Amino acid sequence: MNEIVEKVLYFIERDGLNNKTRKREIVYKRAYLMHVLRCQEYTFHAIGEVFNRDHATALYQCKMVKQYLYEIRDEIYINHIQEYLEEFEGEKFKPEYWDLTYDILNCNNTYELKLIKQRIHENKYGNNDND
Repeated sequence: MNEIVEKVLYFIERDGLNNKTRKREIVYKRAYLMHVLRCQEYTFHAIGEVFNRDHATALYQCKMVKQYLYEIRDEIYINHIQEYLEEFEGEKFKPEYWDLTYDILNCNNTYELKLIKQRIHENKYGNNDND
C-alpha cells in the first residue's frame, strides 16, 4: 500500500467517511477521497468497497469532484475539502478571481445561480458598488 492510500484510509477512519450519512461536508470529503483513490488507479468497485458504497456511487462522486473542483470551482465545496486539498495537492486551492459575466453566461442550473448570488453578496466579483 502506498503513502497516498494510507493517508486516504487515515482520513476515512478519522472523519467517519464510511458511515451512512448525507451531511454535505461528509459527502464532499468522501467524494474527494474517492477521486484520490481513482487517481491511484483503483476500480470503482474497489473504491465503493472502501467506503461501504456501490460502484455507481463511486463513479458519480468522482464525476462530481471533477465538476465542482475543476469546472465550476465551487467555493463552498472547496472550503469543505480544503484540508484534503492541502494534503493531496500540496497547496491551497482557491479561485484567483470570479468573472460575473462568464459565470452568468455559463450558468446551467439554479444551484449555480445561487452560487453567483452568494458571490455577489460577498463582493467576490470585485467592483461591486453595494459595499
